[in-house]
Amino acid sequence: MAMVKSPNAEAAGPGAQVEALFLQRIPMRDGTRLAANVFLPRERSGGVPAILEFTPYSRDSGSPEGVKFGAEGFAFVSVDCRGRGDSEGVFLGHGREEADDGYDLVEWVAAQPWCNGDVAMFGGSYTGQNQWTTAAGHPPHLRTIIPAVASMGGLAPGAGGIPIDHQFTWGMLTAGKSLSQRLVAEVDMYIARLAEAFDAHESFRSLNERLGGPWGLPEEMNTAPQHAPWRPEWGPAQDGLPGIDVPVLEITGPYDLAERGAIEHHRRYCRARPADQRPHHHIILGPWEHGASFSGRPIAGALEFGPAAEVDMMQLAIDWYRWVMCGGDKPAFLTAPVQYYVTGAEEWRSAPDLDAVTAGTMPWFLVGHDGPHSAAHPGWLRPEPSDSPSFRFVCDPDERTTMLLEQQPNPSGQSHNPLMELPPNYHDLGAHLWGVDPTSPVFVASVDGFGAVYTSARLAEPLELAGEPRLDAWVVLDQPDADLCALLYELRVDGSRILLSPAVQRLRHRDPSKGVQLMVPGEPTLVQFRNFHWFARRIAAGSRLQLAVRHTGSLRMDRNHHTGRPDGFETPDDVRIATVDVLHSGEHRSILHLPLAAVSG
Repeated sequence: MAMVKSPNAEAAGPGAQVEALFLQRIPMRDGTRLAANVFLPRERSGGVPAILEFTPYSRDSGSPEGVKFGAEGFAFVSVDCRGRGDSEGVFLGHGREEADDGYDLVEWVAAQPWCNGDVAMFGGSYTGQNQWTTAAGHPPHLRTIIPAVASMGGLAPGAGGIPIDHQFTWGMLTAGKSLSQRLVAEVDMYIARLAEAFDAHESFRSLNERLGGPWGLPEEMNTAPQHAPWRPEWGPAQDGLPGIDVPVLEITGPYDLAERGAIEHHRRYCRARPADQRPHHHIILGPWEHGASFSGRPIAGALEFGPAAEVDMMQLAIDWYRWVMCGGDKPAFLTAPVQYYVTGAEEWRSAPDLDAVTAGTMPWFLVGHDGPHSAAHPGWLRPEPSDSPSFRFVCDPDERTTMLLEQQPNPSGQSHNPLMELPPNYHDLGAHLWGVDPTSPVFVASVDGFGAVYTSARLAEPLELAGEPRLDAWVVLDQPDADLCALLYELRVDGSRILLSPAVQRLRHRDPSKGVQLMVPGEPTLVQFRNFHWFARRIAAGSRLQLAVRHTGSLRMDRNHHTGRPDGFETPDDVRIATVDVLHSGEHRSILHLPLAAVSG
């Protein structure tokens, strides 16, 4: 047993109160042994509550939290997933094995002499997903989970059925036994390989060879539709959500790439249980991106939200565990099951459930005009319908419609997502859609001919929105398939834009319940964008709403050659230009539905 001590004995800090056991071997039901680091408070007579972190990113990264929790009177156990770090076995990712391993880990920890039998879980992103899969197995000694920024199998960033490079970079990070950051860190080389594949009209499948694979898992992830789990066993928590009966604290935000999955976890869980049978289940939606959602840093790209948005997440977690497992007071911050931050108003609000945040929807009709259309000559968003000409644009697989922005400096001068390190001068739609920089005017410089823009009149008074927008777009396509995105902005008085919510859609996957549906060329078809990010914002008086519907045209999204051939198997010989008409008249009115806030400040 190694003791973690302060180097200054006269001013011993929290570490002096903690002991550590490194490289412990924990047996699973199939005999596989997982590697763990264990941090223990020195004073633990009778056993103490324990906190478990189950991660593919190295158990050693949990050492600071281990010292902190140990000093607060909790045992902390950080474990490498099977096949990762020093753990035995083969890493498959989100499989049935991990669900079983999570169960076995909880029960092993509970049985140790230093534990009083109460076990909680901790962590974010993949580690947050592992909490859901473990809880779905109902280990008897699990008392609570805090899944931060945890997505759900099949609800990956980008969604809409378009393979994106995020899954590939994640696969590279987790290929092998240790975290493989060097390749992802070589941004210039990585972007060069993306560009080569793009220019060669190759799918992301080719990146295996271009980047020195094989990476098996990312290839599978990037050639399967993303509106459903890539493998049936992925996301086993989904079927087990109704039976989860432990308190849950979720953390996410509108700039978090995993937000949709986190919200879906919350909603499925709540739908599955009557209100009077739900345990203490809370969700916090703050103005954070993926990494900041567990640090509580009030920043998203070039936007800084001030001290009101900052939350000490570690202290909140400690207070939550003390409330649930030690009979302490409920954290004062959690005044209701839903806590959400309203940007623009710069204040926190609360609600009894997520549906109560939204009072209803406000329709805004897409209205066209004769003549050219662009960001400089947009159509209109109007609260009343009006028959008007359709807007036409093209989807050209050869056209990188966002590349003109890639040499524009990033105002923040920093990268934000460790899984896709971006150079300061790199702007692309893929990054923009994940909320890396909500102030980037990504579509403006390149929309001419490649999209349709609609702008409202100036708002006479503030408009508060909270929830998920919906877009019902009637389109006519001259090819069997295409990829479209919809970007909703606030256009401020000074001319700057703030991205409110993005959505993308591969048209063949426009209705996940019906599987692959190719478009019928020439036939008006309703395309329902239902994967916008949840957000809450007060739109200032004098601002305008702006919507862009356009071709994706991004290096970071697998190109659609518009043939309708299976995802990932189109070839350079398949390249076709697709023409899109957005309709505005009669029974084919395109409508943007905005979520009105139930409570306005």
